[in-house]
Amino acid sequence: MESYLHKHIHDLLIRAKQPVFISDERIDGDSLGSSLALVEYLKGRGMQVPVYVSESIPKMYQRLPNIESCTNDLSIFDDKNIDLVVSFDCSDGDYIHRLVSNIPGRPTLINIDHHATNSRFGDVNQVIVESPATSEVIYQFFKTNGILPSKDMATCLLTGICFDTTSLSNGAANERAFIATSDLLLSGARA
Repeated sequence: MESYLHKHIHDLLIRAKQPVFISDERIDGDSLGSSLALVEYLKGRGMQVPVYVSESIPKMYQRLPNIESCTNDLSIFDDKNIDLVVSFDCSDGDYIHRLVSNIPGRPTLINIDHHATNSRFGDVNQVIVESPATSEVIYQFFKTNGILPSKDMATCLLTGICFDTTSLSNGAANERAFIATSDLLLSGARA
């Protein structure tokens, strides 16, 4: 099922005309890293995707590739042409639904997360609780779809995995975390 959903999500992303990404309300390395890695991938396909963040980006994340794609301007949800919304690292469905309810149409909602508390609030839910971070879910998304991460994509994903595993030192640092970290470093991630 995990691979099927990764392929289905890829299909939805490349067919979208005007997607919007939403980072978790609590801005951290994982919510930013996972969303910005996917921004970089879609940018390579000629798409510009905004990432809604609830507040200003903390200084420690200002170096992340594509950080300029982030905005806390709620008016981005006023566009009736938005046809796809993707939430990253957010288990709070109420927060996402409050934002999506501002969109004049009814876009498809993809929920990508790793928290066991996630209520599966999306139309498509890729919630993998065995994953140490949402960034590792996106790493698996890339692998399943045959996408070799660029240096910038790898940097974003490594940031997310390191944040959620406290640099591979806490209980979330499982085999998936070590394999992904090794591959991302080999792909040129800047640590």
